[in-house]
Amino acid sequence: MDPVVSIVILTCNSKGVVERLVESLRAQEFSLPYEVLFMDNASSDGTREYLDALAGLEKRVVPVAAGAFSHSGTRMAAARLARGRAVVFFTDDIVPIGAGFLAALP
Repeated sequence: MDPVVSIVILTCNSKGVVERLVESLRAQEFSLPYEVLFMDNASSDGTREYLDALAGLEKRVVPVAAGAFSHSGTRMAAARLARGRAVVFFTDDIVPIGAGFLAALP
């Protein structure tokens, strides 16, 4: 089933935090199909390997070369790659609280 929502997460050497963010996403009470699009900025701390190994989550990991990252440019590139009708942007240092944050979005 095609995703209705694309969740974009920018990552860079953020394995510990992004692990908690992924668990928060998995715990969501959200009935619409969604994808997670990770834009990884040349992580060297195991973030990329963690993301590549994630199972049970519709996701894509897009490498962003060192020196090619910019907050706005990388987000716009992700928006062009997104398959959902709506796009939700996160940074790698946000861990939403509660199981209803996706469902509460307008």
